[in-house]
Amino acid sequence: MCLARSLNLWILVLFLEVSLGRASGQQSRGGVGSQVPWVDDFTMEPPTDYARLVKSPVWFTDYIDFLVDEDLSASAVPLLDARGEPFKVSLRRADWCRAANEGTIAVLLANHETRSYNFAGRASHPITDCADVLAGFGPKTIQAINESVFSELPPRASFGTGVKSVNCSESYRLVPGRSVAIDLSENGKFRIGQVLYIPQLRKVTLTLPNGQMVHHDGYVMAVDKVSACSGGGKMPANCNYNHLDYFKGRSRSDALPTPLGSDPGHPLDAYIVIDPSVISKLKGEHCSD
Repeated sequence: MCLARSLNLWILVLFLEVSLGRASGQQSRGGVGSQVPWVDDFTMEPPTDYARLVKSPVWFTDYIDFLVDEDLSASAVPLLDARGEPFKVSLRRADWCRAANEGTIAVLLANHETRSYNFAGRASHPITDCADVLAGFGPKTIQAINESVFSELPPRASFGTGVKSVNCSESYRLVPGRSVAIDLSENGKFRIGQVLYIPQLRKVTLTLPNGQMVHHDGYVMAVDKVSACSGGGKMPANCNYNHLDYFKGRSRSDALPTPLGSDPGHPLDAYIVIDPSVISKLKGEHCSD
């Protein structure tokens, strides 16, 4: 009787392992939620020491990890590395231009694998012409986008990487809903590694990479460099000094809900967080060590 029970238990365990393995394999075939290294529940409480916190006005934009399909046609534009060598992955020109603008791209290959790439600088010559795809951008911005080269991302940072970190052994990894890009110039209001609390962001609904819907708790971390302001003459020359670019996550389009709408003339409040437990939690999410 004991042997029969042991045999039945072994069969049950084997069945569960096979079932979970199949489910995991199906999830990792390049969907929007694949290669997710963590899940954050966004349940931290708001600060209790506002009087001690530095408050600054900020305005929001957002960006995504752009998910596209590989293009095997003769007109496809290749992704090149910093040496000008191709990754043997090519995209539709419109997808290439949007990926170069967003900075991070996840490519669903013909074999159903997903590979992620991050902006890695500029080539010495244009790779393609994005002027018609990104019609609202100025000539200098278009020139920079046209020369974009990339690096392949490791699994630890499948959503992309920010700037090199003084807190981690490697560059910060981007975390959907948590990462923001800031102005790195001497005029910038914030510094890389700072955690910010945005009261207006609290209770905003967002969808986690695993599909779960939660309310944001208001905390973000500065881990990336904001790109140049777009909008031509509509933007002031120093528009980036209090600009936060919020990372929304992975999507095939920029149709993910925008958490906050603002502009330089209608800023929101941001508080620089000093709570060690909050800073430690967000550092842990953005570092691999």
